[in-house]
Amino acid sequence: IPNLVKISPFWGIATDLLGITLILTSYFIVGLGLRNILFFDWKVKNIISWSFPIFLPVFLYFAGFTNFIRIISFLGAGILGIESILNLIIHHLAQKRGALKPAFQVKVPLGLKICLAIFLVIGVGLEIAKFF
Repeated sequence: IPNLVKISPFWGIATDLLGITLILTSYFIVGLGLRNILFFDWKVKNIISWSFPIFLPVFLYFAGFTNFIRIISFLGAGILGIESILNLIIHHLAQKRGALKPAFQVKVPLGLKICLAIFLVIGVGLEIAKFF
């Protein structure tokens, strides 16, 4: 993008603003999804379920991790991995303990769920190891 700024400063600023907007909106959606999982499915108090996605990036920044791209990468991979594992657990428990009969069921073998969860844990672990 540095060459784009040399050609036309307007397009350089426009692409910067578009990039910031895309990152923020995707983070809001992931944060809202995590908040909903914590609040509705895991019965975590409302203030804590809101605080986790909001203050985690701020905490990491003030803890000395000032590289914005690394923080976003860590939070994206880490939070999405954790959220996916929570979704697997919720899906399994809903099929096992759910009182309502759904219109259709997605039957995923338990072994496949466990394999997927193991890969997600490895991915989150690798991202945490890369971050620190």
